[in-house]
Amino acid sequence: MTSLGFAQSGGRTLPAPPQPWRASAWQSLGWTRTASWALFCALGLYVLFCYGDVALSNDEPVQHTYGQLLLDFYRSGFDDRFAFGYKNLYLYGGLFDLVAAWLASALDVQGASVWELRHLLSGLFGLFGMVAVWRLGRHIASEKVGVAAAVLLGLTGAWTGALFTHTKDVPFAAFMTWALYYTVRIAPLLPRPPLALALKLGLAIGAAFGMRVGAVFAVMYVLATLGMALLLTAPAGLRAKIEFAGRSVLALLPAAAACLAVSALCWPWAVMDLGHLAEAAHTFSHFSFGMFTVLDGQTLALDQVPGRYLPTYFLVRMPEVLLAGLGALAWWGVAAARHWRPAAPEDRRRALVLFPVLLALLFPLGFAWLKAPPLYNGLRHFLFIVPVAAVLAACGWHLAWRALFRRPLMAWAVVATLAGLCLAQATLLLRLHPYEYVAYNTLFAGGTAQASTRYESDYWSTSLREAAGELNDFVRREGRTVREPYQVAVCAEGAQAAAYLSPQFRVTRDWRRADFFLSTTQLDCHNALKGDVIGRVQRVGATLSVVKDRRNLPSWLRNPR
Repeated sequence: MTSLGFAQSGGRTLPAPPQPWRASAWQSLGWTRTASWALFCALGLYVLFCYGDVALSNDEPVQHTYGQLLLDFYRSGFDDRFAFGYKNLYLYGGLFDLVAAWLASALDVQGASVWELRHLLSGLFGLFGMVAVWRLGRHIASEKVGVAAAVLLGLTGAWTGALFTHTKDVPFAAFMTWALYYTVRIAPLLPRPPLALALKLGLAIGAAFGMRVGAVFAVMYVLATLGMALLLTAPAGLRAKIEFAGRSVLALLPAAAACLAVSALCWPWAVMDLGHLAEAAHTFSHFSFGMFTVLDGQTLALDQVPGRYLPTYFLVRMPEVLLAGLGALAWWGVAAARHWRPAAPEDRRRALVLFPVLLALLFPLGFAWLKAPPLYNGLRHFLFIVPVAAVLAACGWHLAWRALFRRPLMAWAVVATLAGLCLAQATLLLRLHPYEYVAYNTLFAGGTAQASTRYESDYWSTSLREAAGELNDFVRREGRTVREPYQVAVCAEGAQAAAYLSPQFRVTRDWRRADFFLSTTQLDCHNALKGDVIGRVQRVGATLSVVKDRRNLPSWLRNPR
């Protein structure tokens, strides 16, 4: 286990990340290990009991079809290549969709149960990612920090609310976190890391590529860490550094082979031509699709998205308890940098261990700021930075406690503040369930209710399940008998409402003739059609979706806006 201790300068001792549990008299391994087991049992129960609470999301029908087509590709002996021309899905890896399609076929899961299977599978991938967060925190600091990091991640609505429905983003973030964990473990062992670690690193990066081309970030972290190792831990002299680099590259070749094998299995299109990876990367850094997003109350086309989009969404989406931990870590970093001893091997090793973790948070934010890629849905495409932020925030809180260790009153004030912020955030998520992913902080966003009109809200349209239930109940209470099904217009994918509407309704694309209208408030779509509001889906003062009755509207009011 790697641990970061104290830095000394001129007889002064600075607070540093916590010592390993073996050297910490105040910390009990028994209690910490019990807390770890209790935490993951609770998280496992949450996944098992709550995966059925969420609704079908926008992209799931086409994503599942992509998985079925990939399965057909393998079952046909590589002859059926329809998957590689299906919409733009071939530009993504198919690991999750392939596994989901195979499980649905093997278990004979059909109909609406397919979506529940996908949600359960996505939740398990998310739990797998939280194990990586725990192990990363434990490795760079202590098991207590690992537990705290997993708790902070679980309290982050952008993660917990995405757990079941973001079936590309959550598994991708999980694999990226595992890749980071193995990068951190390998860093101080260069130029001779164990073969097992190199293979695990390759498998993690390959699985990330099996989700999307953004796994190139993980490769960059490995290369940057190798460069930092050349500066910090390699022997002096040009020849010695060249030998160090050569041996390191040779030792990592098995990682490259494992990465290529997994990538080829899960994303065969990517390895069919040398230019396909570059094509996917270029497409996703320049696409527009005529889509829009919201930033600070302004609706923007994707080619108008400014560089501050991702950093802004990070600030408004992260809970106060996580931001406070990052602030404490930044404070410690400034103090530690003033007393860092470049000549001290231990300080160099600590810096090398922390480097890839800091890079994994700061580089994507900086990249998005400078390149201003066409982003939408807030943090969704960069969800993989959230687990890293949770680990660093846990270190920050622990450092704050350690800095005040000799002042018990202030130290326990830190603990009380942490507990209070965690309780407040947990209460917010409970009130939002199952729409935790629309949570915004009060510090920068003014709270979820205010932020729902200024930023992206229910962009996955999952609240339509509840809205459809309200429409079912409304018509059932009326007790009318109709010869033809009611026509329902839906401002989302029609399948998202059709899956939960009773047989007396039919989703229509002819909005003018629609008897009822279901819509989320995302991008003001609920005002696209007029009608009497007969239902709302609300949480903590934020309206997520509405139900409108249009049956009595005159013809001149029936046209879409």
